[in-house]
Amino acid sequence: VFKNLIIKYLKTNNAYTTTRGIYFNGQASGVSDSVLIENCVIGDSVLVPAYAISVTGWSGTSTTASRIYIRNNILWGNLRTIYFFWAGTPGTYSEISNNKLYASVPPADANVRWGILFNSYGGRIDLFNNYLQKLVLATTGTQGIYGIGTLNNLASVEMNIYNNFLGGEFVHTGTGTPASVDVISFQDNITLANVYHNTIVLNDMVKTASGRMTAVRWGGTATVNLRNNIIVVLKNASVVYGLYHTSGTLTSNYNAFYIPGALSNYGYYGSARKTLDDWKTASGQDANSFVENPPFASALDFHIPNGSVTRLESGGTPIPLVKFDIDNQPRNPLKPDIGADEFNGINPDILQDTVTIAYRKNWNILSIPVTAQNMTKGGLFPTATSNAFWFNGQDYVVRDTLEVGKGYWLKFASDSSTVVIGPKRDSLVIPVIAGWNLIGTLSVDIPTTNVYTVPSGIIASNFFGFLNRYYSTNTLKKGEGYWIKTSGAGNLVLKKSTLAKDGEEFYVENIESSWRKITITDAQGTTQELYLADKFDENKYQLPPLPPTSMFDVRFESDRYVELDNYAQRIELQGVKYPVTITIYNAEKGLYRIKDANNLTNLNALLKNGQPFTITDANIKSIIIEGATVPKSFDLMQNYPNPFNPSTTIRYALPEPVKVKLVVYNAVGQKVKELVNDVQEAGYYTVDFNASNLASGVYLIRLETDKFTKTIKAMLIK
Repeated sequence: VFKNLIIKYLKTNNAYTTTRGIYFNGQASGVSDSVLIENCVIGDSVLVPAYAISVTGWSGTSTTASRIYIRNNILWGNLRTIYFFWAGTPGTYSEISNNKLYASVPPADANVRWGILFNSYGGRIDLFNNYLQKLVLATTGTQGIYGIGTLNNLASVEMNIYNNFLGGEFVHTGTGTPASVDVISFQDNITLANVYHNTIVLNDMVKTASGRMTAVRWGGTATVNLRNNIIVVLKNASVVYGLYHTSGTLTSNYNAFYIPGALSNYGYYGSARKTLDDWKTASGQDANSFVENPPFASALDFHIPNGSVTRLESGGTPIPLVKFDIDNQPRNPLKPDIGADEFNGINPDILQDTVTIAYRKNWNILSIPVTAQNMTKGGLFPTATSNAFWFNGQDYVVRDTLEVGKGYWLKFASDSSTVVIGPKRDSLVIPVIAGWNLIGTLSVDIPTTNVYTVPSGIIASNFFGFLNRYYSTNTLKKGEGYWIKTSGAGNLVLKKSTLAKDGEEFYVENIESSWRKITITDAQGTTQELYLADKFDENKYQLPPLPPTSMFDVRFESDRYVELDNYAQRIELQGVKYPVTITIYNAEKGLYRIKDANNLTNLNALLKNGQPFTITDANIKSIIIEGATVPKSFDLMQNYPNPFNPSTTIRYALPEPVKVKLVVYNAVGQKVKELVNDVQEAGYYTVDFNASNLASGVYLIRLETDKFTKTIKAMLIK
């Protein structure tokens, strides 16, 4: 028995890896049995042994030390702060509890860093209420860092790890690169490992391991149970994982994950799992686990302040073994908190939010900001005269049960509103796909500057709402739905509070003052503005997918609201009420002509700057607008769209009458199609190229005249 003992060092040599504070060393003649080390202090922040406590049996006869109790100590060590070697006899109990383990001094070069290591161990071993947060390594090689580690388990091992603060300050200051870093590392076939109610943090280490960096790792035939843990991974790298499963048996649920790095992974199960949903699908586990950023008291104080609003409060499931928390405070026997700390917080799923969703006669895009008891379309909007339509990335689909985070088209016979009551939320994470997404909002209006994406920088359009027509907006209103286009898959994150971050560079579509503006207003006063530009970014200025056919929508044939000036541009008119008035502005230097695009009428008129022109014939559903000016130079514009399938549009300019050849060649220079071979007057021209009978690949489009030749590349992808 060792109690109330203080061991201090006047001098140490960190090059030695055999120094020990308290050492039980078994021999052939016998090994230790019934050991108690309690209320001791070993070492300090500067002068430390390699091992604070080392317990060994006798490997020669495979005899284990047993009944080892290490309680309420402050321990410093630079190699293995606590070490069990041939310790823990099957059928006996050992315990490591209520200790504070420190490791601010690195071991000698070429040594692996362990906080607690079990090597050739057995019996039941409980580790609870411990602080193991700082581990320092400074090697020149590939040695790793491990908080709690196991090697070479004996038969019938049961290890219970609960109510511990683990990680948060793992540091590598050497010139080497660790092969791996694990906060908990089961590197054997442990018979049973129960990991309950821990707060586990893999901090944002400067050094990145070459192999893996994990919160919890296991393999072999290990059996691992994970319940009620907070798992935080702040390191952002592709080799980083929350949970790492190579083999074995896993049972996992009611854990809270926070892994914000765009490169990091929630887990490894056959392959890297980037999201919690992906991990759930692959592993078949963690059905009731969720993503939550824990409001720690500080970077290394993993207590949760009382009064915190977090889903960690009452978010766990009862575990008979764990009746108290890391501070020996009683656990809620029915709904314990997640993590090592039991605190008095507020679960936002219990707080109620009341939201009034206003809607207008005819079609609306609406969303449900909170989860109501009845999320059916009929329960939420009993007066709707249409189905609820959501956009799945390709088509509108009917949804009878609505979801938070999604936007829906709904039609009503009159203006009214509905009241929705559900759990309060301060943020919303919305999965998005590449292309257009129809999204929902929060229970309060927020500016679009309160929105960011993971990964960052994937927003590729303005936000568009709908009020009798599409409009771009900088405010997302409660209960409304909005369109947003993204360049790739990821998550859109909406926050009620202003983002405390530098923020990603937000998407902007500027309208230049020199562009020609076309306003098209129908008989009900609904107006759409389109623009003609001498030059613009053709990857921008897209409008969302068309609204229902009865609703007003005016756009260029390209689905943009900006197009190139001087070329013939087709404008589609959907759901307009006649007469329709068209006015062009900022066109003092030229005239514009409009025609019936379908040649169903005799419409052929000049538009003059600022002078309205009225279309009364309801048969006109599309018009062509083109400049009546002469180009100043030859040009062949890039085809659009590009890549394309199967058709694309080619545009070119002729400043004078000339013999023109427009020819398409394949990648080896063989002619595949002649589009134009004629004398043409000066002007701007568009030609459609249909490649439905051609194979995918790169094609060369060549414009030839006596005075000008130019070739562009077009990509056909089928």
